[in-house]
Amino acid sequence: MKNIKTKIWTFLGTAIMLLPFVLGLGTAEVSAAVSPTPENVTVNLHKLKFTSAPENQINNGTELTFPNSEPLNGVEFNVYDITATYYPSKDTAVPADATPFASVTTSGEGLANLTLPGKSDGKDAVYVFVETPKPGVETSPNIVLSLP
Repeated sequence: MKNIKTKIWTFLGTAIMLLPFVLGLGTAEVSAAVSPTPENVTVNLHKLKFTSAPENQINNGTELTFPNSEPLNGVEFNVYDITATYYPSKDTAVPADATPFASVTTSGEGLANLTLPGKSDGKDAVYVFVETPKPGVETSPNIVLSLP
């Protein structure tokens, strides 16, 4: 009798331990939905003039405020589509013989708005914004925008 009780408890213990594995066999595969690149993307460039050097800011996706600055109008940016050269080598340099895809100038509150295609030759577009030098204005570094 003692031998039968031991066998029953051993069987029940083994069954309980195997139960999570058996229940896990019918689970569905989970994956994230991928959003397609939009057909057109609106880009807003802000150009500011600082009265004193700004503190380091953490870019976390929220709008940044700079109390010691004012909007700067009349600054031109040339936009280059570098998609074809970016994907093979991940090079973000603008080729010397490149012609601007578009140009935009800040106005109003130091803001320049531009609508760009989301794709270039069937790939997610990559653009470089190059500020045109202007007397009395410190030129910002090139800005690379990779979509989506």
